[in-house]
Amino acid sequence: MQRLNRILLRFLAITAIFNLCSLGESQVIAQKLSGQWIGSFTSKEDPSDAQTEYVLEIDVNGSNITGYSYTYFPIAGKRYFVICKLKGNYEAGSKSLTITETEKIKSNTPPDFQNCLQIHSLSYFKQGNKETLEGKWGPAEKGSNCGTGTSVFERKILEKIKPTETVKTIEQPKQPVKKPVTSAPTNSTASKQATVQKKPSVTQKTIQKKILPRNPIEQKAAPAVAEKNIDEKIISIEEPKKIRESFAPPKERISNRTYQILKTIEIEDEKITIDIYDNGQIDGDTVSIYLNDKLIVSKKRLTAKPINIQLNLDDDNDVYDIIMYAENLGSIPPNTALMIVQAKNKRYEINVTSTEQTSGAVRFKLKR
Repeated sequence: MQRLNRILLRFLAITAIFNLCSLGESQVIAQKLSGQWIGSFTSKEDPSDAQTEYVLEIDVNGSNITGYSYTYFPIAGKRYFVICKLKGNYEAGSKSLTITETEKIKSNTPPDFQNCLQIHSLSYFKQGNKETLEGKWGPAEKGSNCGTGTSVFERKILEKIKPTETVKTIEQPKQPVKKPVTSAPTNSTASKQATVQKKPSVTQKTIQKKILPRNPIEQKAAPAVAEKNIDEKIISIEEPKKIRESFAPPKERISNRTYQILKTIEIEDEKITIDIYDNGQIDGDTVSIYLNDKLIVSKKRLTAKPINIQLNLDDDNDVYDIIMYAENLGSIPPNTALMIVQAKNKRYEINVTSTEQTSGAVRFKLKR
């Protein structure tokens, strides 16, 4: 009986360990699922079996999924897009996801165009370094005639912006080093010969030396070496400094690019709200926003989640320029954004484009 109990306890312990390992693996996979997945869907009702470009940007937190979907398609040579908000759930045991579009938040489709919300039932697969989500889709709304089909996505990893390293080269002053004398002859002829002998060739040696911020750099004299003279070149690599973003940066930073006024808006209220979205595919565009020559948003990535700016134009100026400065161009140049302005009871939508030569801008004229 005791032996049977011991066997039962061992079995329960092994089962518990297995379940913990499986749970840990499932949690790791759930965390890894967060990010951008690029792919397409096909429709059974389409005889050409054409693929429609479709992108998922999801955040998986436990079993809950939130995020956005992006649909791209051409009509008569023009590229259209629809961005929807989504929610869903993740089943760790089967590694399956159910993702439902809940509402359309942005598009450039014609007014009479019918947008269909979708629901995707997907499974996670990994083969080598390739990760995919594969499954089927159908209409999210009951009674809709949007059709059905299949969908396939592959993980897309966006590179993080790395801080720029400043590399300085400090060359030590050359110091004459006398060749040590190994013997002590007193003969004057031997001394003269030692003086006339050609000096050994100078060898350069490169040493990397880490220097902490705000610490002075001490230069030490090169030590004398018995066999060779070494002219050392020290390369100092400064650690990236923590820069406190100023709300009054030098004007030179934005004046080195021309900026184009894309729209002029007359406003009566000093308080305005601005939302800035990526206008199209999310490809890593990063921008800074200036109000005239003052930095108000520093190095933010354009996504489907807006960069929100609340402004109170309470100084003595009558003209204000909102300038979008491109910090990079993402993977699909140029930087394109949708700027939505809410001024009192009026709403404006402006497409803003910026490059490394030109910054797009919107001008506000305040009626006093």
